[in-house]
Amino acid sequence: MEKNLVLELHEKARRLERRIVLPEAQDPRVRQAATLLSQQKICRPVLVDTGKLGAPPAGVEAVNPARDARTPKFAAELFELRKAKGMTLEEAKKKVLEPLFFGGSQDRGRRPGTENVASAIWTPVRPGMSYTMTGVSSAAAATAFTCATMPACGGLL
Repeated sequence: MEKNLVLELHEKARRLERRIVLPEAQDPRVRQAATLLSQQKICRPVLVDTGKLGAPPAGVEAVNPARDARTPKFAAELFELRKAKGMTLEEAKKKVLEPLFFGGSQDRGRRPGTENVASAIWTPVRPGMSYTMTGVSSAAAATAFTCATMPACGGLL
């Protein structure tokens, strides 16, 4: 029964062809999961690199918030969302450089089919609540479950 559920989740994720942002690129288990997700065509994984990744695994996209042309736009959007709560533009510019916030910025409608999955190291609740303000879709949940249960990745759960 359990194996059928995993296979069903894999197939559903394949059909959706989602781009899944994995902000925790510094964790070797996440890099391994990204490699396996790409090889098995479960999704199109994207690692958020803070400059320590080196070359991304084959078939895996990597983005660096400090070098990405979209970062100023993401910071402005974060500021607009959070200014009523007291966030300044300077704070937003710093915050969006953090992998979880940068990853979350990509799933706010700018790139259709892009979602953010994190929890290997960081608790994603705060960035998720303060920035993305979206629920987790079935594709993102399937990908997170897949990453968490892959024995080759050491299992994130």
